[in-house]
Amino acid sequence: MEKVVVCNENGLHIRPASMIAQCANRFQSKIELEANGHCVDARAIFDILLLAATKGTSVTITATGVDHREAVCAMAAVFREGFPYEQIPEKLA
Repeated sequence: MEKVVVCNENGLHIRPASMIAQCANRFQSKIELEANGHCVDARAIFDILLLAATKGTSVTITATGVDHREAVCAMAAVFREGFPYEQIPEKLA
């Protein structure tokens, strides 16, 4: 289990949710995210959106299964990176 904080400006919208689900699908373990009183499957994009996690929201990552440690570490890294694809390159801004 690990607690992370949503640090990107737009919170968990469709792109970050997709990135989280893609990461979760690399593992055999069952991975769940908990925020705002809701617990959801980390593989389900629409369930992740139901967390309504805005910037600053605390999210708890839990995993059970053979690769649970690796799964939690990888998921936490996705959050810590802050979903960098949302950054607009200076050339385009």
